[in-house]
Amino acid sequence: MDISSPSEGLLMQVPVHVGDALKQGDVIARLDLRPLERELAISEAELLSARADLRIAELGVQDAAARLHRREDPRQLSLGAISEEELMTVRYENDLAVAKKDAAQARVREQEARASLVRQRLSDATIRAPFEGVVASRYVDPGRRIQAGEPLVLLLSSGAPQVRFALPEEDARQISVGASAWVHLAGRQDPLEGRVTQIAPEVDAASRMILVIAQLKDAPKDGSAPAGSVVRVAPGPLHDSGTKPFAKTSGR
Repeated sequence: MDISSPSEGLLMQVPVHVGDALKQGDVIARLDLRPLERELAISEAELLSARADLRIAELGVQDAAARLHRREDPRQLSLGAISEEELMTVRYENDLAVAKKDAAQARVREQEARASLVRQRLSDATIRAPFEGVVASRYVDPGRRIQAGEPLVLLLSSGAPQVRFALPEEDARQISVGASAWVHLAGRQDPLEGRVTQIAPEVDAASRMILVIAQLKDAPKDGSAPAGSVVRVAPGPLHDSGTKPFAKTSGR
């Protein structure tokens, strides 16, 4: 599985190499955190300011409500101690205080959402292994700027070894999931038996090839097939003389 960066940025660290065994959660790469850390500091400061404004608005509502309550006292009204115009003014001030509080609450929610988004981006800037596996390929080096979605490494599951290869569109139509696949290693006489487990549903527009993944039945115990090995893959029965190798892979 290609492990990609969820966001763009300057790549600062790639502390993994081909053949490294990773546990789930291990760091694969880190982007430059400094711009996001500055943005988070600004967001949190603005959030504190928004919360302070909300507290002031809440006090304003309490004060306006208390004044309105005093002015609407039936005894005050019966004695004519307050004019209708003054009562309308106090009611308006109360409504205005409530509106200011609502606006302050909205600003707090906005700043909370912004700070949360920056925290998520900051977390995404450290790319971690989503599962236990072995690094089969490393595509990038520190110091370059990468785009969101750009693959960083190829990570293969620590389960049964797999082989990734690409086929021309016409050849891919001749195989199906479950088909046999024989993997030939350089310097090894006997091929390894495998089964096709995945076939990409779409053709790559640029190469007109289809990605196929096969799972090996048994991994060689002599270390002759480390992650990242280049191999030849042939379909069909082992002794089919008409079988030709039809792909190469950089998988394991």
